[in-house]
Amino acid sequence: MKLKNNGQMFFITAILILYIITRLFKISIMGEYFDYDEGTYLMIAHLINNGYLPYRDIFAVHPPLYYYLLALWLRILGDTYIIGRLFSVFLGLISILVAYFTGREIRDWKLGALFASLLVCDPLMIYMNSRVLHETIVELFTLFALYFFIKYVKTKNLRYAYFSLFLAGLGSTAKFTIIPFLVALYLTIILSLDEKSWQYFEGMVDSIFNSKQILIVLLTYLIATLAVISIVIAYPKHIIRLLVIVPGIHPVDLVGHKYTSALFLLLWIVLTIYILDLSYVRKLIETLKILLRNWKLEIKLGLVILVAKAIVEVPFGIFISGNYIAQTYISQGGRYLPFLGFFSLMNKIFKNLSNGSPEFMVYLSPLLLLFTWVVLTLSKGYKLRGEKHLSGLLLLNIFMFLFLIPIPPSERFIYPMFLVAYLTALYSLLSIELPRKKIIVGGIISLLVFSAIDYGLLVNYPAGRLKLAWGEHTDDMRHDLQIYLENSSKPRLCMSINPMNAYYLHLTIDPHLLDTFGLAYLKRENPEFILERMKNENITCTILSTWMYAIMQKDKTLKATYSSIQNYSLMHGILRFSESYSTGEVLEFFTLSKTTKNLSISTHYGKLYFWVNGIEIGKLYFEHGNTSFNARTLLELKKANFMYIMRSWSRNGRKIEGHIETRKKIVEIEIPKNSTAVLEFSGVTIKKNGEPLKAGETVSIVYLYTHDMRLLISSGNISRDKEKLLITGHEIVLKYGDDQ
Repeated sequence: MKLKNNGQMFFITAILILYIITRLFKISIMGEYFDYDEGTYLMIAHLINNGYLPYRDIFAVHPPLYYYLLALWLRILGDTYIIGRLFSVFLGLISILVAYFTGREIRDWKLGALFASLLVCDPLMIYMNSRVLHETIVELFTLFALYFFIKYVKTKNLRYAYFSLFLAGLGSTAKFTIIPFLVALYLTIILSLDEKSWQYFEGMVDSIFNSKQILIVLLTYLIATLAVISIVIAYPKHIIRLLVIVPGIHPVDLVGHKYTSALFLLLWIVLTIYILDLSYVRKLIETLKILLRNWKLEIKLGLVILVAKAIVEVPFGIFISGNYIAQTYISQGGRYLPFLGFFSLMNKIFKNLSNGSPEFMVYLSPLLLLFTWVVLTLSKGYKLRGEKHLSGLLLLNIFMFLFLIPIPPSERFIYPMFLVAYLTALYSLLSIELPRKKIIVGGIISLLVFSAIDYGLLVNYPAGRLKLAWGEHTDDMRHDLQIYLENSSKPRLCMSINPMNAYYLHLTIDPHLLDTFGLAYLKRENPEFILERMKNENITCTILSTWMYAIMQKDKTLKATYSSIQNYSLMHGILRFSESYSTGEVLEFFTLSKTTKNLSISTHYGKLYFWVNGIEIGKLYFEHGNTSFNARTLLELKKANFMYIMRSWSRNGRKIEGHIETRKKIVEIEIPKNSTAVLEFSGVTIKKNGEPLKAGETVSIVYLYTHDMRLLISSGNISRDKEKLLITGHEIVLKYGDDQ
């Protein structure tokens, strides 16, 4: 791999400078909604450097290569999350160089420069290359495999085929999401071993990547729509309405939808064969015969993959723990269902456009732009000439990623397919002899599109201006908790639901409880197992935060697990620190004890929340004049007698401060001078004489009945306004129990 002249060197240097600028821009910022995985991998690498081993001491769900490379990087350069992110920046920098040489190898330096430039501007990799995530190393191994695959195609030297498969196999020891690419690469190579089998395969590729496919897909959807209408009209049962859908237009989120999707795919294949008048039976039989004749060479090629995997996974996985296969291969195998990927991706596009949320498609933008240029050139009568081997590899990647292998169709998981698609599309577009003026116009339009998208991703996204969840106050909350812990006693053994909090705060954790998501969602451990482990290992504190509360709303299994941990923390823990914003961001720190506490407090959504026996019963904030102090609330335990300082901020930055004292069944809240406490609740309020508290009435004592519980509330003046109590005076006393 060498640069041939000074012009090429200047261009690739400019690309690399742009890469470094975009990847290092705000590399230090954190976002609670998305750094769970970062924290997991950083903590695993940290534990490896302290003598713990994945799969034996640490529950880990990915293969070992990335963990150990990251651990080595941190050991040499320093154990911080910034250093960890620089590992991805470094790997991504190599990827850009490999992308350039891959494009140049298959065509010329122009294709290499375009391919590398596209990856530099790709919004997905702008994010991934500056985070401690597997996707950058998967990108690198995919590009290396593509480079040697192109060398094999040009020279027909099997040595390069072996190199290509070995590198892709090595990539699969970092993360399984490269496996569909690996399978597609292997099949493409073995089909190319014989001229006749490759000729048959080329014919199939030409049939699929045919301009008539637009009409065939449209016809498939029309027939499917008519079938759905007919079936539902004839059998209008609830189960029929759930299962009989048009995949892609309807969400595909039930197990039964894989059968509907398979039928849709079968209809599309039948229509393709019929409309294009294809003959396939004889060709298919002959291809199978050819493959059987070449079985020795095919086994050798397959063994190269196994050798690559064995080099890493045997010493660092299988020999470490007998649970390695179960923790990685088996647990990951149940994350998704076959035949649903393509239709889920299509439905995502339709749903986000109809909901007015185009931000959620940002990572598809390079693919959409390339597809737009391809369709536009075809519509103008230009004939695209693709590279046959690349086109074949792309077809098999689409089939593996989106139909056959159960990979969740998240852009980061199917990125190897995107890389093949980018290179294939760019090669085809460069095959057209266009006037210089049109090329300049197309380049300017593409540059404007990427400039707008990348600017938004780098500037608007971290600032919380997009609908994409970020957590713009993550840095501030973690810094506040860090200062609090520095000025108080450090806990012995902690469990942080988001591992990034524990890593950032340098807390000691139980390695087996590092990845609670993996335990609950992939291994399907029940909540009782996690709670029992916490007790047996004498966990002394828990950290609950934004990520946990957000993910609880998306999955029933995770909600059951994390609700149990939250309730345990509320009832058996002493809240020492809690900070929350009205946006939903929250960070809570509990010290666990063996005693049970009935009445608990914390902060959520910028308000003070109350729980009785783990059940939410109300939330409180202060008003002063026309100003509401519920944009942000910070609660810190200052004394051993459970005295808290509560600080609350309004949206315009004003602050009020008060004190809260808690006992087992009593909470006393100081009301700031000239302020009104607003208590939001759901339930029934009863006066001392047993009559309901009506709007406009003022009392000093009221009983709140909610969730089969009774809470006494007393203060100077209490009045009701719909589902709110307006309270004034010096303090509020909330008391739970029968001794009222």
